[in-house]
Amino acid sequence: MRTRNGSVALAAVLATAASATSGFAGLDALKGRITADGSSTVGPFTTAAAEMFQRRNTGVQITVGISGTGGGFERFCNDETDLSNASRAIKASEHDKCLSKGVRWLAMTVANDGISLVVNKQNTWASCLTVDELEKIWNTGSKSTAGATSARRSRTCR
Repeated sequence: MRTRNGSVALAAVLATAASATSGFAGLDALKGRITADGSSTVGPFTTAAAEMFQRRNTGVQITVGISGTGGGFERFCNDETDLSNASRAIKASEHDKCLSKGVRWLAMTVANDGISLVVNKQNTWASCLTVDELEKIWNTGSKSTAGATSARRSRTCR
């Protein structure tokens, strides 16, 4: 089984962080190519990191593709890319495919996303909404009456 060299990815992450500080010696001599592909939501972070890294390391060419998380894992497991940008954990089937092709990997969390709900001060009905109610509101074609339901509820949201 071939072992994927994770040092390229790790070097890219560390060098990106280091590029914000002055006087970091030794990175200007780096040369080579790094390829990344995957999630469209993670892609902008990867693109920004690649641009910062390349400004400091002109001998390194970084290509960032955006084919979706599944597409990124597909290319990664086929040994076509060095980094896979994912907005979810790798599936067991993807993990098995990587292993069967001799591609070993290391997962690193770079960012987490979240949502903030802001309620207008004039609101009279939304004292609390459950995750199920929010899902009904935001699903495609929603005709949710979560607000009216929430106003009639006697239990407290947690």
